[in-house]
Amino acid sequence: IGRAAAPPLMDGGVVSAPSSAVWDPASSKWIAENVGVEPDVEVENDPELVRQGKDPQLEKAVELVMAELAKRPATKPPRPAFPDYQKLPGAPGPGTANATKR
Repeated sequence: IGRAAAPPLMDGGVVSAPSSAVWDPASSKWIAENVGVEPDVEVENDPELVRQGKDPQLEKAVELVMAELAKRPATKPPRPAFPDYQKLPGAPGPGTANATKR
């Protein structure tokens, strides 16, 4: 759900209203409007933990990501060779408009 504009008010606040929505092609319905999005994992936000400076939702997210990374470690893709622009088709040559004058 998005909004395109937020006109400013005299007191510094803004007025906003939804201007776009999310459509689910599988169910052929508009989703999320007035109901939100269901969480993949529900985490109780305990006020006492929050007062202690902890963030139960963030801690659970990090726990899940670390578990997923343990199962499927990230791989670093190989770096390709640096391009040689002198050999590429269409590269500026001595007779083209982009050639350097000497």
